Amino acid sequence: MHLKPLDKTYIRNILFKYLEYSVAGEAKEAMQLEKVLFTMLEATPENLESLEKQRAKYNGGFLGYFYT
Repeated sequence: MHLKPLDKTYIRNILFKYLEYSVAGEAKEAMQLEKVLFTMLEATPENLESLEKQRAKYNGGFLGYFYT
């Protein structure tokens, strides 16, 4: 995917806000931004499945709650 500079800036801002929420333990807010990132980066079902498996392995499947 070829992104315009504005798109890169937007994604960078969303990514850093996502990381801030994650570090602060604000899971609901982080999950909302994760959905934005997945959409913008055109994540495949396989990408989401892989991430869901890792989440289930380490924290009880939190991603499955949002993406099933």
